[in-house]
Amino acid sequence: LARETEELLAQMLGLPCSLVEQWIHEGRYVMGPELVERGCAEMLPLPGAPIPVGKAKPSRPSE
Repeated sequence: LARETEELLAQMLGLPCSLVEQWIHEGRYVMGPELVERGCAEMLPLPGAPIPVGKAKPSRPSE
């Protein structure tokens, strides 16, 4: 079941299964900026929240 869950998560995020497996087996949390950097998420500003400064930028054009 764990393998199938990893494959499903990789498919949903559009990432290689090996990368998702690596994240899971390292036992760490993957944060928003890293998902943005990988191109499977987009950083959105929250009203009243400071805008984070860093290298993470969307690698796919937004639709």
